[in-house]
Amino acid sequence: MGDPAPKFQWIKDGSDLVGATERWYIKQNITIDDQGCYNCRVYNGAGNIVSKDACVFIEKCASPATTDFVVRGPEATVMTGILF
Repeated sequence: MGDPAPKFQWIKDGSDLVGATERWYIKQNITIDDQGCYNCRVYNGAGNIVSKDACVFIEKCASPATTDFVVRGPEATVMTGILF
C-alpha cells in the first residue's frame, strides 16, 4: 500500500471535498448538484499523484432508481445512480 501509508483527498470540479479522505468516496442521496468531475489525490512523504477525472452525469427519470453513487480510487472508477 505504500510506506508511509498514503492519504487520500477527493476533489470535485477542482475543489477539495471536505471530509472526503478515504480510499472510496461514497455519496448518498444525490441531487443534480452532485453532477461534475471527481478525482482523487493520493499522497505521502514520497510524493503524490492525482487520478484521472471520473465525470458523473445525473439524469432524471420517471421510474424508481438508486440515488447513490460510489467513486472508487485511486483509479477513479465510477458507479452512478440516477436521480428520479
